[in-house]
Amino acid sequence: MRDEIVALALQTAKNPKKSPEETAFYAGCLQASENLLNIIPNLEAKLQGEAQLQSWENRDDPNPIDDPLSLHQQLQQ
Repeated sequence: MRDEIVALALQTAKNPKKSPEETAFYAGCLQASENLLNIIPNLEAKLQGEAQLQSWENRDDPNPIDDPLSLHQQLQQ
């Protein structure tokens, strides 16, 4: 599929007699094609992020974003 996208991009670039509407159409086609090629990595990143958030929500710590106490703070307690 990547080869077809590159061929379309090259064909579009070689034809300077396109109207602005045709140019916009082909640009949209190329953007949609790129998004389709990247759908698997994007979904993986989204699912990994959701899993990480879920694991943080399941922890006993009410605010897992806070840094642990520094050594200085631990010694003062």
